[in-house]
Amino acid sequence: MFKKLLGTLLFFAIASFSAAGWAQVIGYVHEVKGDVTMRDLGKQPAKSVVGDTFQQGAAFTTGADGTVSIKFEDGQVAIISPNSQFVATTYVFNKAKVADSNILLSLTRGGLRFVSGMIATTNREKFAVRTNTATIGVRGSDGAIALAGDGSIVASTANGAVTLTVGGVTVVIPAGATSFSVAGGTPSGPAPTATVQIPPALAALAAIIRAIAAANPPNNQPSNPAAVAAAVKAAVALAADPNNVALQQAAAAANQNAVTQNQALIQQAVQGGGLAPTPSGTPTPGTPPAPPLTQQETQILQPLVTPVVPSPS
Repeated sequence: MFKKLLGTLLFFAIASFSAAGWAQVIGYVHEVKGDVTMRDLGKQPAKSVVGDTFQQGAAFTTGADGTVSIKFEDGQVAIISPNSQFVATTYVFNKAKVADSNILLSLTRGGLRFVSGMIATTNREKFAVRTNTATIGVRGSDGAIALAGDGSIVASTANGAVTLTVGGVTVVIPAGATSFSVAGGTPSGPAPTATVQIPPALAALAAIIRAIAAANPPNNQPSNPAAVAAAVKAAVALAADPNNVALQQAAAAANQNAVTQNQALIQQAVQGGGLAPTPSGTPTPGTPPAPPLTQQETQILQPLVTPVVPSPS
């Protein structure tokens, strides 16, 4: 009970502290299913709907049937699973010098899938996810984590790589691999996701990972959140009344404005040194390669070069 209370207090403390920071729109809600509550900067918690915009420090809480997909200005995507508490703790997108940007997301319970946008693609050191017991360093990738109330965690990577640090021990999880930590213990060595042996106590977390990994995220290209949110809302209104000519015109105009704003944003950010992300999390052709692995990370990854064949049980 104490740990649960502490986690809840931390969740709201992070949100309150962050809300004192930047007062600007940093992202929008792309999709909502079920019970999802958002508390944005200086506002009371309210039911989240498609097209909502949010600022740094925004906190999302999902119910037992709730999932929400959000997108940030640089294209960063976050998909939050049911029974989760999530905070956009720090978000700075410097379009004039993208290397100076940074993201810190916080998860105090539940599941989170992340698909990297321009910030993480440009500088792998500038995006991290933190929980009560672990830190996940994201190096331009598509990955997911699931967290239990006792601090147990499962982390999986589909593309790119992430680092998982628990109790002072760090492992690198390459594409197609999974690692886990039981109740705050040190993380396991990464193993292929298709064959990893997850402890029975973490079966529920593994199920969360599978569910959010199967979700269909929005594209991870930079976008103007206010313009895209307006286009999303116009599309929702048109879907409810598809034969309404005024709504058809409004949706077309909002969509065109979003396209124009997005193109201008991408051009500005590329001129500011940003690498445009692709759905696979790798730089577009012709852009400089990502920085090489550090010596420590190379040593951690070396045993994974030769696949380990499990012995018969």
